Amino acid sequence: MLDNILLGTLGVLVGLVVTFYGYGIFRMILPVLGFFYGFILGRDLFPNSPVWGWTFGLIIAVALAVLAYAYWSVLMTVGGAFIGFSFGYMLGDWIGLWSWINVIIGVVLGAGFALAYFLFKDLMVMVWTAFAGAGIIFAGLAYFWPAVLGWLGNSSNWLTFILTLVVGVIGTIAQMFIFSGLAYYSAPPAGGPPYVGAPAQR
Repeated sequence: MLDNILLGTLGVLVGLVVTFYGYGIFRMILPVLGFFYGFILGRDLFPNSPVWGWTFGLIIAVALAVLAYAYWSVLMTVGGAFIGFSFGYMLGDWIGLWSWINVIIGVVLGAGFALAYFLFKDLMVMVWTAFAGAGIIFAGLAYFWPAVLGWLGNSSNWLTFILTLVVGVIGTIAQMFIFSGLAYYSAPPAGGPPYVGAPAQR
């Protein structure tokens, strides 16, 4: 019970920051997101051992921190492919298509998202963080109201899906205003984009 409260609260707080300020701290939030998702996966893999769950999350976070520092551009492209594939596969699953068709849709969207991330890095970082943050917000809230928002265990929960899309769009628009004119990722300074929103390339 305490794990649910802690993880739910952490998810909502982290999700809000990522949704509305993700562009400025993209490289910082990669290990945070890694820890959050790593802990969820660790808790599922080791349901009777919270220590192992936290340890697994920490390992994933450290791995993403190293990748975020050294290979941030490659990580963005791979992340775009992963998001595109996941979205395409889940969309096909919600529609009720055959699994092999879901895979094809996922591969096509994955390739398209990867290309978009490569060509439009700054905009796609805003989109990625806004929608990832929105998903984290509702994943966190699902720990408090699983029957209403528990879409992780109920793929037909359209309420959570629609709310996530709405918050993701709002977050993207907000970041476009907050970080208007910046080019951290398409024209990064020496050493790669900053970990915090300064200095800026305009």
